[in-house]
Amino acid sequence: MSGDILLFGRSVRDMAMAEISQTVGTVLQDPERQILGSYVLNEVAFGLESLGLPRLEIIPRVDAALAQLGILHLRDRETFGASGGEKQKIALAGVLAMAPKILLLDEPSLGLSPLLVKENFRVIQRLNQEGITIFLVEQNVRQTLAISTYVYVLSKGRVVAQGLAAELSQDREVRQAYFG
Repeated sequence: MSGDILLFGRSVRDMAMAEISQTVGTVLQDPERQILGSYVLNEVAFGLESLGLPRLEIIPRVDAALAQLGILHLRDRETFGASGGEKQKIALAGVLAMAPKILLLDEPSLGLSPLLVKENFRVIQRLNQEGITIFLVEQNVRQTLAISTYVYVLSKGRVVAQGLAAELSQDREVRQAYFG
């Protein structure tokens, strides 16, 4: 590997993982691999507790993240009983409670019903409009182009197109490859 990644002008090589995690939040495609807590409250509070924040600060941040995603009613439930869509939102709430400036989302529509896919994309778009930069890895090209500003299209690990989403959605080759 070569190159460097700069995060707000600093090389990530010079940053501790705890420092990076306070700026960049990641939600994996399989929330089962990300959720550790038995209860939603504990799960969403986990990152904040790891930072050593006082409980008086943690609880309001947990509640705010859950409310932001419309799942405050899940706060005291066990995580294992949550649906796949709820687990994705629980994992996202845990990341949002950390107040990241950047979100990395890996396949947030994977395995969800069409209704939940639309809802997730609305949430992603709203978070972006609220000022969070979002890097989205997604195979749902149509939805991605609809909410994105700039897009890289990959095929077999190579960039085959890049540009403004509005332009790429009109590109003949992209449309033919992804929309038939």
